[in-house]
Parts: sequence; C-alpha cells; structure tokens
Amino acid sequence: MNSKHSILDIPFNQLLSRDRMAIMGCAMLAIMLFHQAFFRGNLLVDAFHLCGFWGVDMFLLISGFGLAHSLRKHSITTYYRNRFVRLLPSCVLVGSAKLALSHLGFTELTNGNVLLQVTSLYMWYIFAIVIYYLLAPFIHRALNRFGIWVFVGACAIAFVCTFVPYENFHIYMVCFFFKWVPDRLPVFVLGMYIAMHPLRLSNKQLLVGGSILFVVCLILRVAHIRTHLNLTLLALAVPAMCIAGSYVKTALDRVRCGRVLEFLGKYSLEIYLWHGFIFANMHKNAMFAGIPAALNMALAVTVSLTLAYVTHWLAGKIGQLVK
Repeated sequence: MNSKHSILDIPFNQLLSRDRMAIMGCAMLAIMLFHQAFFRGNLLVDAFHLCGFWGVDMFLLISGFGLAHSLRKHSITTYYRNRFVRLLPSCVLVGSAKLALSHLGFTELTNGNVLLQVTSLYMWYIFAIVIYYLLAPFIHRALNRFGIWVFVGACAIAFVCTFVPYENFHIYMVCFFFKWVPDRLPVFVLGMYIAMHPLRLSNKQLLVGGSILFVVCLILRVAHIRTHLNLTLLALAVPAMCIAGSYVKTALDRVRCGRVLEFLGKYSLEIYLWHGFIFANMHKNAMFAGIPAALNMALAVTVSLTLAYVTHWLAGKIGQLVK
C-alpha cells in the first residue's frame, strides 16, 4: 500500500482517510515554515513564505471531509458536542495562558478584547473554523439535495463578499467575518462534497490537473494578482496537494520518520494555537539574540510541540469530564 503505484491506484477518498493525519502534518509543517522569521533570504524558506499559507486550505478540505462523515454517523446534538469538546478546551487553555504571559512581558498581536483572547477567537483560523463547524450540518443537508451546486454557490458567495467594504464596519467581529470567512468557504464545502460524492477522477488525473492549477495560482501570487478566481482554482488544486502529502509520508516511512508527520497532524490544533506566539517571542527576545538562527528555530519548534502535547493532554482530560 505504500508503493508509488498504490498511491495513484487507490481511490482518493480511501487515500485521504488512510493518510489523513500525515497530510495534516504536512500542512502544519508548511504553516510553521510560513510563520517563522528566523531565516530570511533562504530560497526554500522564501518559497514557503510565498505559498506555505495554502496549508490552511489542506486543513479545511480535510476538516470538511471528516465532518461530513461525522454527520453521517452521529446526530446533530452529538456532532456539536464533539466539536465543542475538541475545540473549546484547547482554545481556552492556550488563550488564557497567552493572556497571562502577555502580562509578564511576552507579546501577542491581539485586538485587546479579553473574551476573544481567552477563547483564541482573535486568531482568524479559529474564528473561521467555528463558523464552518456551525454551518456544517446545513451544508451537509444542502449537499445531499443539490450536490456540486452547493460548491458553486459557495464560490459565488465568496466572490460577492470580496466587494463588501468590511474595512468600514466598526464592529470588529463583522469586519473579521468578511475579511476571513467567505474566502475559504469553497474549499471547506469541497471537502464535504468529496466525502459525500466520491470523485470519479483518478489520483493521477487529480495530481496532474491540480498541479497545473497550483502553478497558475503561484504565478498569480508572484504577479500580485489577487482575485477570487485564484482562491477557487486553489480550492480545486487542494486534492493534488493532499496526494503529494501522501507521497511525502511514503518517503518518510522508508526512513522510519513517518510518525513525525502523524504527530504534527494529531496535535495540529494545539500546535497552531501555540507556534506563532512562541516563534514571535523567541525571535524578538533579546535573550535569544546571540543564538544561531537554526538553533533558535529548533528551540522554538521544540517548545511549541511540547506545549501542544501538554495542552492536548489537558484538553482531553477536560473533555472527558464534559462528556
């Protein structure tokens, strides 16, 4: 199952289910490289600064895929309880810790709203994923009835919202909604659609077609052409990126390092919550000024992963009490 040909031969839905955790690990790795500021002028690192944020789209497609399966197996009440238990404890633990650390001299970019800080909702991805989680049962019902047209509708909504002058809104959360939520809605809906209506295209077709779309998106970004078409093309390219993630896992399995990606995937929520804060403070803190960039980044990654592991464990204990 780990050979080169098996990745192309296995149905995409089965591949995504089999390597889901490792693909999320690839996405998390790309996001961490995108956010790091320890290296500048490095060709590989600059490449991730250019396109590493697209790892978020991989997360959202996989999230939509997983939620569709969850909604098929569980009642809506159970679905919402599971999402609440998985998301809220970690977000509150990290948000509260960072708020406390900010009073000790550590820095974090926030809007100053204590409630948003404690719940981590000031982080755009957390805010967006909460909205998507709330909408998922309604999207699931619509996909059952209208199929691919729901994805088309999500693209249309995202396109229309690009013309909303959100900068003029004085209510922070309204501004935040229009700035972040509509743009990534299509890829989330696509993930749900794929789970409910398996793609007829082979993995080879998805990989070739998606790679072409990805290159087009990359050219548009290099040329600073930011249109909604770019985001729609990128959403359609994400399945190819997930297949590429499976190839990365296969390569790492050969040297017995595949568990690294699975670790990053399993603790991806907590890593996301912690790594930006840790990276920013260790990069700016004078205590670390004399440390070589490679060592400083290695320390920052180690601290982030350790805190993520502890947070996940504590959140699990809290979740058990809630259930």
